[in-house]
This record gives sequence, structure tokens and C-alpha cells, in this order.
Amino acid sequence: MVIIAVVGIVLIGLILMAVMGRRGSRLRPLPEGASERYAASWRAIEARFVDSPEDAVSEADQLVAALARDRGVREDRTPLPPAAVKDGGAESMTEHLRLAMVQRRKTVKDLLGDDPRALRGRRELAS
Repeated sequence: MVIIAVVGIVLIGLILMAVMGRRGSRLRPLPEGASERYAASWRAIEARFVDSPEDAVSEADQLVAALARDRGVREDRTPLPPAAVKDGGAESMTEHLRLAMVQRRKTVKDLLGDDPRALRGRRELAS
């Protein structure tokens, strides 16, 4: 399970580098309503972190990958630092997972252009 998480995290890590390298560049706009859906998904993932941190990080990686794809970030540009380490005990593992979530929150924020927690009350106007 940890190996799968690490591999997924490494792949997703490329997204952060791509986003940071492309700041100010042209990212594809999201379809109407997508920002709020991604933000709601992020909030649900963050809420699950307390009970299941490894699963939450894995879900966060999937969300970041999907969001990056929707914004037009190339798949070969997608790494985030690994969230887990083999040694160091449960406390060390939890801290690494917590830091991974912080990194993923920043990536989601960069890709959405807003803090995903701040989108909570925003309503998008229907056309």
C-alpha cells in the first residue's frame, strides 16, 4: 500500500513542478461549475484525513492529477514529493502525510486560483 502511495505521489509531484513553472502561463479554463466541484472534493478529502491519512493523500493525488489534466498540464510534468517513508514510526509517518496534504492543498489552490476552503460558500451563476 505504501509503495503504491509513493509511486502515485511521485507522479503527482510532477504537477506541482509544472504548475510552479507555468505560473502566469496559459492554463486551460475549467468548465462552468468545475472549480466548486473540485473544491468540494478537496474539502471532503481533507475531512477524511483524520480517520484515514494514507487514503486521503492517495485521493488527494488523484484529485490533483484530474485537476491538472483539466487545466492542460502535461502528464509528464506531474511530481509532488513522496508522502510516506518506510522508517521512522507512526508519528513520523503521520507527519509526512500531514505535510503531503499541505503540499497538495497548495497545488489545488494554484490550479484553482483560489483556496479550495474559501470556495465553500461561492455560488456560480447559471447561464
